[in-house]
Amino acid sequence: LCYYAYSALYTGDEEQREELLQETCKQNFFVIIEVNGPEELEADEFETIEIKLLNYSGTENLAGLFVKIINVTGGSVSTRNGVTDSEGVFTTIVNLNEANEGEEGGLQFIIQVSTTESGDPIKSIVHSIDLVTPDGVYYVDQVHRVAATFGNAASVVNVGFKFLDGNGNSTVTVTDGDPSTDNFVQSRLNYGVFNNVNNAIVFGEGLQIQSFANVRLVGTGSIDQNHSKVEFEVIGIAMPYSIQFYNNSDVGSMTWNMKLTDQSGNFIVNCPLQGSCGNTTDFSGEFSGELNAGLYSFEFDVGLTGEGVAKVWAILKIGEVGLWAQ
Repeated sequence: LCYYAYSALYTGDEEQREELLQETCKQNFFVIIEVNGPEELEADEFETIEIKLLNYSGTENLAGLFVKIINVTGGSVSTRNGVTDSEGVFTTIVNLNEANEGEEGGLQFIIQVSTTESGDPIKSIVHSIDLVTPDGVYYVDQVHRVAATFGNAASVVNVGFKFLDGNGNSTVTVTDGDPSTDNFVQSRLNYGVFNNVNNAIVFGEGLQIQSFANVRLVGTGSIDQNHSKVEFEVIGIAMPYSIQFYNNSDVGSMTWNMKLTDQSGNFIVNCPLQGSCGNTTDFSGEFSGELNAGLYSFEFDVGLTGEGVAKVWAILKIGEVGLWAQ
């Protein structure tokens, strides 16, 4: 009653309101709680909010009241207990978690106000901040494997690391001796997010994935797998993409696969089965197009049987990124 009587919703006679509600609405528990801060945030973004306490009419700041924040879900609140200052303000910092799959996410908590530190609340409200996800393209995950059989020896397998965020790279090498003279296979995978000017991190504007394979076999043996895979997600708006690929090889028998697929397993690029990819031992070219919002994976695999050397690479660019190579 008191809150609405002294809010903008009231359009009646103010003097009559004072006569009727003067005593009732001047009790301590008729407090206005204002929360000043963002209505929505991205995940892992930290922002300050102000909780301001006012008297029943909104004309007087209430200093020295105790504020407690409880039942926090969907994120964190740095300071959950305190006292309002001379301006009637209690300040804290909030941030939101990533949403679970199939959920919208968002931060929610209850603000309680009391006259003493351990006293019962005289006023409580529920406050929430929505989770928003900006348009862009984001790295998700990486798998990097190299496996080889050298001569009659048992198969040797090395597995690269998974990177969970940021820019990353891995180099995986399998050898049966000195790489300068003996059988070995080496593969390198890089991914990163860059702008067009100075390759600084601009997370969300674009993603560049680079897969390199340097294969050398002396004598008998085979490269059973030289595989890299990066998963990424396009969020919000469609993003342009381009793939450049090339090899420089002197091999007896080389096989290769380069695939860009959506989350349903549909091929956007499928080489060498797709036209304009070249044949199994001599390929180079470029593809381009547009990727709608969704999850994607980019895979690159090179195999080799018998003596020879193969150097191959593929670069996938999504969004606005300058060409980056290492």
